[in-house]
Amino acid sequence: MKTFWQGQVKQSIKYKKGSSMVMLGIIFTAFAICIMGAIGVARMLTVRSECEVFGRVWTKAILSEYDKHLIDDYGIMAYFGNEADVQRKLDLYLKYSSANKLAVSIGDSSSELYGYELGDPKNFRKALNSSLLPSMAESIINGNKRTKRFNSDDENLGSRNIRDGVVISTLPSDGIKNTFDIQDFIENSKAGISSPKIFNEFKGLSAELAFIKKYFGSAVTSTSDKPCYFQNEMEYVLIGKLDDGSNQKSVKRRLFLIRNSLNLTSLYKDPDKLKLIVSAAEIITPGPGGVITQALIAEAWALCETESDMND
Repeated sequence: MKTFWQGQVKQSIKYKKGSSMVMLGIIFTAFAICIMGAIGVARMLTVRSECEVFGRVWTKAILSEYDKHLIDDYGIMAYFGNEADVQRKLDLYLKYSSANKLAVSIGDSSSELYGYELGDPKNFRKALNSSLLPSMAESIINGNKRTKRFNSDDENLGSRNIRDGVVISTLPSDGIKNTFDIQDFIENSKAGISSPKIFNEFKGLSAELAFIKKYFGSAVTSTSDKPCYFQNEMEYVLIGKLDDGSNQKSVKRRLFLIRNSLNLTSLYKDPDKLKLIVSAAEIITPGPGGVITQALIAEAWALCETESDMND
């Protein structure tokens, strides 16, 4: 009986030792799996962090390949390229930076430039404002070697126009209708620059006006000897027609209407000039018809001043 119970005890101890070994094996295996998992996660985070850091360097390196002609001609720094070029360069940088590092598996990169083109007026305005450094303010206001043209009136109109449908469709102004209201402008201009509407519009456009004055030529002045497609660049910006001569004619017509209206308003606000107009009208047509004569005389006077202003 004693021998039987001794055998049972020995067998029980043997089973416990076997269970402990199995348990320890499971614990060590689980611990090893956790360590391997931690190493894998740390490796992944390291690679991801490296890619994020290098990615900023790659993209800055690519975007620093600015269009030299654009910055030389207009002071605007912008990247010249497309998504395919950027993706190809990113792949080259990625493979170079990841070579022989943690045996990483390299996939394909991607890029998206849509929405950042300078063809979008909003993006162009941002680039324009960034290019106007305080140190350039004086040179911008004074103009950039602006010289007077000595062409005849016929030559001044220019003879170039854009007919290529592809070029027209890629212009930022394609499909945008002109909403300029001359009469509304005249009414607001009568109040002068102190008018809130005129002041806010002028403040918002001041950078663009300074930019245009510095870099764009017109029918009467030029900024450089470098040839450009349109001679009347300012007129093209203001009107937006695809014909050089039509742009100048439209600008002259608008200036004439605006200036004539303001000159007429100025005459009626000047007591001395108004007396002269009334006196002359009474001499020519005494009686009720004098009112019409007054208007004709005032308009003729305004037209003469407007012609002089236009020549200036």
